[in-house]
Formats: sequence, C-alpha cells, structure tokens
Amino acid sequence: MSSADTGHLEVSLFSEFPQTQTEDRRTGILPSQAVRNLIATGKISARRPIGEEQIQPASLDLRLGDIAHRIRASFLPGLEGKVEGKIKELRMTRVDLTGSAV
Repeated sequence: MSSADTGHLEVSLFSEFPQTQTEDRRTGILPSQAVRNLIATGKISARRPIGEEQIQPASLDLRLGDIAHRIRASFLPGLEGKVEGKIKELRMTRVDLTGSAV
C-alpha cells in the first residue's frame, strides 16, 4: 500500500484492535475503565465498598475474607462458569483466617 493509499485512512499503533469499544466483552482482561463501569452499574459488588485503590490497570485487587483457598492453578471461570465452582474443583486446602495464620 502506498502512502497515497493511506492518505485518508486512520492509522493507529495497534490497528488490529478496534478504536472504539463496541463489542460486549465476555472473556479475558478488562481495562480499569471497564472495571469501574462494572462497579458503578452494580455488576461487580462486594460486602464492603470497593475502593479506588483496589482498581489496577487490568485487574481488581480483592480483599481477603475469613477463609483462603489453596488451589492447584490460576484460572478464569469461563462463560458459564462460576468462581465458586472452580475453587471447589481446584482446591487443595482451606485455611481459616479468623485467627492468626502463617
């Protein structure tokens, strides 16, 4: 393609990615803006309000609850999956965090 051919085309650094986010994301990593939107619309919620300091560029830092689960591998639950189901499937041990733990 010659420079004349690209004269009226918008060229971006990552041209394979859409310039505007119009598709509905269902898997993968979400940018912080999408995480904020999900929190604002109530699609992500927590017993204690989620603080701005918990939102990272491509993740959400979670607070520890009363129980921790040691699992065999990291995972994404998938389209029809639930985190609880994956924990049950991959859990090696449960650790009670209400007392002191090492």
